[in-house]
Amino acid sequence: MNIIKRFIFSKNRKKYFLKNLTVRLLTDSAEIQRFNELIIEHHYLKNASLVGPQLRYVVEFQGEWIALLSFSSAALHLKDRDQFIGWSEQQRKLRLKFVVQNSRYLILPSRYSKCENLASKALSLVLKRLGQDWKDAYGYEPLAVETFVDDGYAGSCYKAVNFITLGQTQGYKRVRQDFYLEHKKPKTLLFCFLHEKATEILSAEQLPHPWSEHELPAYRQGATLKVNELESLFQTFKQLKDSRAKKGRGYSLASVLALVTCAKLAKCNDLAEVAEFAKALTKPERRALRMWKNPKTDNYEVPCHSGIWTILSTVDADDFDRVLSEWMRSYQDGLPEAISIDAKVFNGHLKEEDAASPAAVNAIGHKIDDFFFQQTIIENKGHEIAGAIELLEGLPDLAGVFVTADALHTQTNTARCIVQNKGGNYVFTVKDNQPGLKERIEQELNKPEATVRVAQTQERGHGREESRRIEVIDTDAQKVAWPFASQIGRIDRQRVDIKTGNISQESVYIITSATEQDASATKLLALNRGHWGVENRLHYAKDRLMDEDRCRSSHPTVFRILSSIRSMTVLLLRKAKLSIKRSRTRLASRVHEAVALVNERNIFSHPLFAR
Repeated sequence: MNIIKRFIFSKNRKKYFLKNLTVRLLTDSAEIQRFNELIIEHHYLKNASLVGPQLRYVVEFQGEWIALLSFSSAALHLKDRDQFIGWSEQQRKLRLKFVVQNSRYLILPSRYSKCENLASKALSLVLKRLGQDWKDAYGYEPLAVETFVDDGYAGSCYKAVNFITLGQTQGYKRVRQDFYLEHKKPKTLLFCFLHEKATEILSAEQLPHPWSEHELPAYRQGATLKVNELESLFQTFKQLKDSRAKKGRGYSLASVLALVTCAKLAKCNDLAEVAEFAKALTKPERRALRMWKNPKTDNYEVPCHSGIWTILSTVDADDFDRVLSEWMRSYQDGLPEAISIDAKVFNGHLKEEDAASPAAVNAIGHKIDDFFFQQTIIENKGHEIAGAIELLEGLPDLAGVFVTADALHTQTNTARCIVQNKGGNYVFTVKDNQPGLKERIEQELNKPEATVRVAQTQERGHGREESRRIEVIDTDAQKVAWPFASQIGRIDRQRVDIKTGNISQESVYIITSATEQDASATKLLALNRGHWGVENRLHYAKDRLMDEDRCRSSHPTVFRILSSIRSMTVLLLRKAKLSIKRSRTRLASRVHEAVALVNERNIFSHPLFAR
């Protein structure tokens, strides 16, 4: 023991120890698992969960783990931070990604843990490389780091490496792991510059290069766009970068994507049908789609089946989804009031034997008038929970928005992401995948002193009568041990087949972060009912009307591009005066209308949408 003390506290030994500390970014899954287990075991928060983009570091001495640090997304709203930076509310929404948070810091218990200046030295070493590591992982360099120091901690190691105190939070206490309720013990907010002009850059009217390339797109919430601010679908496709060599391109990327979109609108389901559709186009239609003009014959040529496939395979699918989603949102006054999240497996994607099919996590609005679509691609349906969080992180502030999801997504991290990170409200279904939560909800609902609010509906159609009844009570996060819980309830459904008289009954539980003021019992019943729109109004239509599951493609990018175009087509034609099937039949017989539609600056001024 004396030897250890001399090693740690003698001047020369301390200098040798601090000089030989090394930092390593963890990328191996086994080491990340070890990191998480140590945080849970030794950190006072007892939770290693992180939200959003994240990096984990270990500080070592001669191979021994000495300290652990993790960085993740910054807090959504911090009054003192936002005032210090001086950015507007809109700038904060678009640029918050350039501020990261030191979410966990742990000096591991060891013979070195009492070494003077260890904490500040380890932190300094990590901060020196954080910017480049973040850029390598996510493509952009952060400008600042924030962190919180709990009451009772001085935060000396942070101040030693130039963190400054900005103020204190309003105060909240922890309820299990990483969930919070308000209390009277505020935390100290500390802030550190990774770039000497961080506040100047973040509050600038125009974000300078290179950060401007990674700024989130401006979401036009609460503002109706004028026609001259809108872009045609063809103009939108021109924003995409064409990765092909310039020599010998012939057909432009925008022209081929516009051609495929026209074909999908006009009842073509697979690429073979798209190629046949292209051959039948008239000269004016080919000219309107900016097809390649053969200088020898003076004719507008169209690509063949293999040519279309090859060109689509070169598209950056992530960029395509981004551009398409932004174009759709340009017609929407802000986000929808309620968003449904659900996954769909790409059964038509040809894959290696025994491999799981890839899938997409989709988000659409509850109402038919919601022209909103966002998706994230996942390796298979087993990654749906992580995919949903990734999708949510890519959305703007969800203030005033309800997010509904099925029981699979009734997860604590998803709840935290929606409320704590994005400012929205969740409405989750609770089933047997969360047995403890389900039991606690049952117990709370069965208490005799509970004040129950009731709402019910009855519908008749499609050969059946369906009645729904909901019982709701107030709760809090501590009673049900669930983050941000405000109301819980039970929904009883009864369905009667009018022809046979058969009766089916089902009861499910729900939990929401919305208060009664934000969501009454009637509102919650409507939100639960509206959630299934993502299945009925999107997935069902893509399979039944566009044969998505039977359309085969061995190239994941081609399949994904076609799937995104189908999704846009379904949601677009939902707003037409005719049904999707009849609208596609009409456009198949009037191809010039389909061509005009993709060139229309205000797409809803097209005759197809005239009421």
